[in-house]
Amino acid sequence: MKNYYSYALALLLAGAVSTNTVAGNGTGASAYAKPSKQYTIPKGSEYLHDRVVIRVHDSYRAACGKNSINVAALERTLSNLGGVIRKKFPHNQAPAANARNREGKRLVDLSLIYEVRFSSPINVQSAIDDLLATGTLVNAEPHFIFAPSYTPNDANISSQNGYLNVIKAKEAWESQKGDSTVTIAIVDSGVRWDHPDLIGNIQYNTADPIDGIDNDNDGYVDNYRGWDLGGSDYNLDTLAEDNNPTVTGDNNGHGTHVAGLAAAHTDNATGIAGTGFKCRILPIKCAADNDTRGPGGVGYVLTGYEGIIYAADHGAQVINCSWGGAGTADGIIQQVIDYAIINKGSVVVAAAGNNNVQTDFVPAYADGVISVAATQNNDRKASFSNYSYKVSVSAPGNNIYSTLWNNSYGTMSGTSMASPITAGAVGVICAKYPNYTPAQVKALLRSTCDDIYSVTGNATYRDKLGKGRINMYRAVTESNPALKYVTLGIADEDNNITAGDTVKLGGSFINLLNPSTNMTVTLSTTSTAYVTVLNPTITLGAMATNETKALSNNGFDVVINPSTPLNTTLNFKLTYADGTYTDFEYFAAVVNQDYVNIGVNNITTTAGSWGHLGFMDSDASIGMGFQYKKTNMIYEMSLIAGVATDSISNCARGAVASGAWDEDFSNISRATATIPSTVSAYDVVAKFNDDGTSATAPLNIEITQNTHAWTTIADSNYVMVVYDIKNNSNNNYYNFYLGLYADFDVSDGGTLDKAKWSAAKRMGYVQNTETNGLFAGIVSLNTNALPHHYAFKNDGTDGGLGVYNGFTDSEKFQTISGAVSKDTAGVADISQTVGSGPYTLAAGQTIQVAFALVGGENLPMIESAADAAITKYNSLVATRKPTANTIAVNVWPNPAQNVLNIQVPAAGATTVQLYDGLGRQVYNNNTDNTSIRLNLEKYAHGVYTLKVQNKDGISVQKVAIK
Repeated sequence: MKNYYSYALALLLAGAVSTNTVAGNGTGASAYAKPSKQYTIPKGSEYLHDRVVIRVHDSYRAACGKNSINVAALERTLSNLGGVIRKKFPHNQAPAANARNREGKRLVDLSLIYEVRFSSPINVQSAIDDLLATGTLVNAEPHFIFAPSYTPNDANISSQNGYLNVIKAKEAWESQKGDSTVTIAIVDSGVRWDHPDLIGNIQYNTADPIDGIDNDNDGYVDNYRGWDLGGSDYNLDTLAEDNNPTVTGDNNGHGTHVAGLAAAHTDNATGIAGTGFKCRILPIKCAADNDTRGPGGVGYVLTGYEGIIYAADHGAQVINCSWGGAGTADGIIQQVIDYAIINKGSVVVAAAGNNNVQTDFVPAYADGVISVAATQNNDRKASFSNYSYKVSVSAPGNNIYSTLWNNSYGTMSGTSMASPITAGAVGVICAKYPNYTPAQVKALLRSTCDDIYSVTGNATYRDKLGKGRINMYRAVTESNPALKYVTLGIADEDNNITAGDTVKLGGSFINLLNPSTNMTVTLSTTSTAYVTVLNPTITLGAMATNETKALSNNGFDVVINPSTPLNTTLNFKLTYADGTYTDFEYFAAVVNQDYVNIGVNNITTTAGSWGHLGFMDSDASIGMGFQYKKTNMIYEMSLIAGVATDSISNCARGAVASGAWDEDFSNISRATATIPSTVSAYDVVAKFNDDGTSATAPLNIEITQNTHAWTTIADSNYVMVVYDIKNNSNNNYYNFYLGLYADFDVSDGGTLDKAKWSAAKRMGYVQNTETNGLFAGIVSLNTNALPHHYAFKNDGTDGGLGVYNGFTDSEKFQTISGAVSKDTAGVADISQTVGSGPYTLAAGQTIQVAFALVGGENLPMIESAADAAITKYNSLVATRKPTANTIAVNVWPNPAQNVLNIQVPAAGATTVQLYDGLGRQVYNNNTDNTSIRLNLEKYAHGVYTLKVQNKDGISVQKVAIK
């Protein structure tokens, strides 16, 4: 028997709300490719423990078969895990390149989504970590499942008048009774299609009668009245789908109750009325007949994603999902929803959940879905219903009377009931307006809701029960405009919204429905302690249907109050009004950031206040990355400073494969743009030290980071980063190095990249090997110091260091110091370090180390950028604190065996030091002589660093002992 966790179906147990089981969240022992891609199973979610769902990078399309993906790294991991794969949606082909729907949205591709199945239950989190470590996947997630959690309240109640009267269904039917051409898919636990009150409204597929033949060639044999994706036996490794979506027991009775609410056969002198009236029901069963393992002995919905896709592919204008659970819609579930809405034009309706919380809930809160909260018949929020600014509308969901699986009737409660009542109403709207897009249907439903926030108890949930409770009569009789924002943005002259700033909030808006006469947009905020809106209302005026307008005068003037803490999320509300029409939308913005986005030339990136460049966090959600002409080419760029293998300060990924990043740096003063700029076209300065939360042995250094970007043509393909490093310790550091680690992903997912070193240009660079692939790189600008480069194949399979298994302090120091070096890596997922040094950093002293981040379309372009950056930096050195001069020191023989001869240009106090490959000082001597003989007999074979320094300057060079 397989082990399961489950989501809860969105309906209420008699007298109590079901609670979700908290899923296991174990960590894997093996590596993952990029910390920025790590996926953590949402707390409280429920899923199968013998499978994982993955989405493959498009760059591996040619390697993808029906039940195989011919990529060595993925095949190796699947073999180690004991997993086999099959396509999740085998009937769906990739759309044509750049294919779009009638709204101009790119069609969604489901052909690269697979399910990985294991022979026995495993640690799903660990398996996900391992699969992501291959670098071949966009997503790896659990196979989420959903469980009904209900019992009928009172099978003797035979009245629907309570909720039908509230939503004005009978009045609506006088105007519009739906239509048999409109199909409402019930993606659920099954539907008793032969129920006397349902059989007359089942959507029959006459193109495929039950004769054992797939007459319509859709891949399903005899899918005459829907389909059973759950089969009869949950114990089977592959669920045995069949053509009978009916229900065989009370364990799966939920879907029949839902179906009756959406579209029971109405006006047939039998039983009840469904809100969809004449609309048809497409039964899609997603639970197994014999499954009684859920709460109260119910079966799990095992194939909800497949059910949505089946519904969309088989012509359902409306898809009802009376189930859901904890999680965010930023992965495969959003792909599934997008496919239904964008590719197929289906309206997806989903229950908001029954936990009386406002945390994220999917699929209800996925983009584009009509999410439904539940009310009582007196319009007060149902005690069990979830609530959120992401809720679209509310509908009655308490003690709702409908069809039962055993051909009788009874009541149930939950957002599971509110959702199909709404889905039926949506079906009636679709019948009246058959050419409306899903966005227009949703806008009409919202715009005609009744305001319920004055009802006792609802004020607490202001705007969190959607626009209000649905009103079917208004929806089919009123003609309103309907506004929605298309773009939104907050602009500030220094591109960094700080406490005390006055900023502009601008955007564009589309009128989805009837023409407006005097549309206004009003901006307000729930974050009143931190923000003041100076001009809260802007008039857009008359707008035609589907017309888009931008806010006048560049938008709203917003003051960020001086007391606003760093990185504060502000919540804003946009209210739309025109005559009797009103609606609203919420959005959030982060202000007073301790990072600045830079984008004045061809390079766009982000400079932070604690050592990161490009992205400020490990999941790549904060920052612009490193872009060339708006194409991002990086996952991570992090600063590393050190004097030995055990004396490192950095913010790169850590030593444990699936662990936290090192965060040794701590903000002193936030990153701020200098207005007006004094060095370049755009200057940003930040200051930090190395006493961060993960620092165990800080160097006690203070770093001022100056970032510069120029708009001149010669300098338009790089951004310069200059570090002034001050030694605040009492120690003299004679072997100080500074470097940048970068995980460049120039190709999609980085898997088609190669890294190289150009000694002539002092540049480590990465190339996307695809046709017309871009280039990115890091240039060491201090020409009086040695540059060092290490090119990683991230999985380490080329015999060099890898980072999938973690990146240790010892490895970091060796790569930035040149103790180990490697000029090339790839074609693969690669990364690199570019370091500079060694430098003498005496107690109290400040030195300067600089790099240029370059991007371009070919190698000559980034080589030109490297030359320009070095020239530019050399022109700036005179205005900054200079580093030591270079002196000419002759060394012979090199490689040496027993004796090394050292000749300095002039007599005087001279210090001679030798460091081994791990940065340890093995020789230190002071002399006044110009000729030195160094006995090498006691030193092991290898590459060493020789440092010679006197009053005239310094010399650093590599020597080999054989």
